[in-house]
Amino acid sequence: MRRYEESDVLSLASEPALSYGKRDVIEELLQFDGSDSLIVSGDILDEIPKITNLPVLEIAEILEISKPNYYRKRNEPKLELKTIDKLSSLLRLYQKGKEAFNGLEDFNRWLSQENLHFGNRLPRFFLKTEQGRRRLYQAIGRIEHGIYG
Repeated sequence: MRRYEESDVLSLASEPALSYGKRDVIEELLQFDGSDSLIVSGDILDEIPKITNLPVLEIAEILEISKPNYYRKRNEPKLELKTIDKLSSLLRLYQKGKEAFNGLEDFNRWLSQENLHFGNRLPRFFLKTEQGRRRLYQAIGRIEHGIYG
């Protein structure tokens, strides 16, 4: 994999499948650090399957809500802070994966293949918990530095 310069960083907000008005919200979620309140309407949930290529059921599990609640939350004017925090964590992981794998397609392929580093399990199973997402983030960092494949 090639090294990236700052100007090479790909942004999830540049994804062609995203609605024009949602790009700023995605950028805010990528920058969210928990120190300030962030108001995000539920309609952003329509964009998450487009970015992650994950089924709604898996996204709902990551957000720790039921699938029916996921669909209900899409119509809410303001998501809860814990949902915003989990979305932010998921999107940052996808941003890092997109950068390391030079696109979401290759990153999604990596997430969906058994991996020795993860006990011959699919890396995508680690998306469901914050600790699992940290492990994935660290593994991607090692891939970027050529330490782990």
